Amino acid sequence: MGYSIEPVMTDCYPGTTVLINRFDIRDEDKLNEVETVLVSARNAEWLTEPRETTFDFAHYKTLHRFLFSDLYAWAGQTRTVNIAKLGTKFCPADEIESSASRVFTRLVRRKHLTDLAYEDFVDGLVDFY
Repeated sequence: MGYSIEPVMTDCYPGTTVLINRFDIRDEDKLNEVETVLVSARNAEWLTEPRETTFDFAHYKTLHRFLFSDLYAWAGQTRTVNIAKLGTKFCPADEIESSASRVFTRLVRRKHLTDLAYEDFVDGLVDFY
């Protein structure tokens, strides 16, 4: 299942909820297949040689750009539209910057959840999710 987006958005092909992409794929299922393959390959490459040493919002956007730029021109940019996927609404676009600031500040205060017992790590991760 793909993203839930208003079909009139400029980020989608006219009359669809298919995100405009570098391959001009207009079928949602095909785009999902291609995205899975490309992002999985890029993720494996990132894990072999990470590009950043910090974990903040800038790093998050760098990672997004690295993972998705083969497919989407806007990869790594702060989202400007509201979307959902698989019934889960993403953070409202106009709240992304402030939410990211709060989340990454909390992560620093919580020492990025490092050095925690497994159960405490899981609790912390669930809290952030």
